[in-house]
This record gives sequence, C-alpha cells and structure tokens, in this order.
Amino acid sequence: MTSYPQSVVKKAVLGMLVDTYGTLNDDDKALGAATRLLQEDPNNMEAIYLSVVIKKKQGGRTGDAQTLDDAAALARKGLATPKPAKTSDDDWKKQTSATYPVFHSAIALDDIISKKDVKAESMSIARN
Repeated sequence: MTSYPQSVVKKAVLGMLVDTYGTLNDDDKALGAATRLLQEDPNNMEAIYLSVVIKKKQGGRTGDAQTLDDAAALARKGLATPKPAKTSDDDWKKQTSATYPVFHSAIALDDIISKKDVKAESMSIARN
C-alpha cells in the first residue's frame, strides 16, 4: 500500500489487515488498520465494531476519559450506520444483533466511568 497508496484494492487490503490483526489480538495494529479503513469507508461496520471493542477495553482498563469518549462516539456512529445496499436484510439483522449490544455497552461504560452519570445510562436502558 505504500507503493500505491490510492490503489483500487486499498479498502480490501485494509479490511484484510483489520481481520488479520484482530485475529492475532494485536490491538494497536488492528486499531490502526481500522482507523485507516474508516478514513476510506466511514460506514464500515466491521472497522467501527473492532474500534469500539478495542477502545472500550483500553478505556475500561485505564479509566481514560478520552478513550471512553472515543469508543462511545464510534458506538453511536455504528448505531446510526445505514444498511449497505449490497447487504441482505438477514445478514444485516445478524450483524446488528451481534454489534448493537457492544455499542450500547460502550456508551454505558462511558456514561458511568468517564461522565460519572449513572442516570443517563439508566435512561438509555429504559428507552431500549
């Protein structure tokens, strides 16, 4: 990718990097690849999901407010991401059934730890 940074296969290669680093549990490289993929494809649900998972884990471990805020912002983006035209309704339902609980938990963790706002989280749970 460094030789041909605007290659037509850039998104595919970044997607493979996200998958590979995620499988290897290399959070730093997976997050870097996911961030680059989101620059090319802002609604890539896999990259959003992996970024939320990693940032939630890092922020939960350290209590870093900015990392938790980032995870929550990405989670909100994931919840608002529209179904891609090429994705079947069944596949979208499977994907959102797996990702939405993680997105909601990242927002809750941010509310509770970073913002010290348990009431916001209880209101969020009541709405869902």
